Amino acid sequence: PAVVPIRDSLVAMALILALMARTGRSLSRLVAQIPVYAIEKRKLTLGSSVAVAAAQAAVLREFAGARMDTQDGIRADLEVPGGSAWVHARASNTEPIFRLIAEAPTREAAAALLDRAQTAISARR
Repeated sequence: PAVVPIRDSLVAMALILALMARTGRSLSRLVAQIPVYAIEKRKLTLGSSVAVAAAQAAVLREFAGARMDTQDGIRADLEVPGGSAWVHARASNTEPIFRLIAEAPTREAAAALLDRAQTAISARR
């Protein structure tokens, strides 16, 4: 807010430069400290708003023990071997599809989350 009320690319650049100055670390050293995660995506064709509602309910049930956010579809945050992960399920605003997206410490873990979501959706159709 002291510069601009939003975080645009120039503000991001300034924040990174400030962090480099404060810590004395190079950009490559700062980046090396950030954990690497994998993102996997899938698209499902469901066909109707009733099917979308059923798919969302299936994802809610499948990941019932996770921390949920339902502001834009369903996002489940959970722990997997190796760290934290999330899976997001929502109807597309631009295409007649249902999107599944997962992020986890490995591609295999992200794909396993998508498999769980897709299996739960398929079982409920």
